[in-house]
Amino acid sequence: MATSAKQLAAGVDVVFSSVTDDAALEQVMLRSDGALAGARPGTIVIDMSTVSPRMSRRLHDAARAKGVAVLDAPVSGSTPQAEQGQLVIFVGGEEDVYQKCQPLLAVLGSKTLYMGPGGSGTTMKLCANTLLGLGVQALAEAFALGEKGGLSRQRLVEVLGETAVISPSQRSKLEKRAQGRVPSRVPATPDV
Repeated sequence: MATSAKQLAAGVDVVFSSVTDDAALEQVMLRSDGALAGARPGTIVIDMSTVSPRMSRRLHDAARAKGVAVLDAPVSGSTPQAEQGQLVIFVGGEEDVYQKCQPLLAVLGSKTLYMGPGGSGTTMKLCANTLLGLGVQALAEAFALGEKGGLSRQRLVEVLGETAVISPSQRSKLEKRAQGRVPSRVPATPDV
């Protein structure tokens, strides 16, 4: 047990983080009681958060100044894929650090894809999220059209679920829609 991210980082060789946004990553990593303050030279930070590429590059730069390596390694997948170690991981950072950390990443993901220098993993995640968001928007438009045309919600879910055009992500959204559960908001796209 550690009382702060700083204390935790002081006693380990590799720090994994996964937080909600840029502000949370700044708090956990860059503050005076953050992980970078406690990390020794040679420590590796693997940040799996979905944050802005700008924030990832800022973390890389701050870590480099302390002799600490960083991989930005956000994931594609959801809870079932995480529980099964089947995430797809997009990695940015120094390639030799990526190679060294592949055994650790392989525990969490079925694929790790090296994208390039710091910030490249988070940039790829934004690209994937853009496609995801457009797919959800298209699904919502199809529902609006069907319901406005008099089709029942349940039948729309059943029939769209049988088509080849529905992705696994859209399929899970269909199931939520059938239960009357829809997202309350769409997350904003982080700054690149």
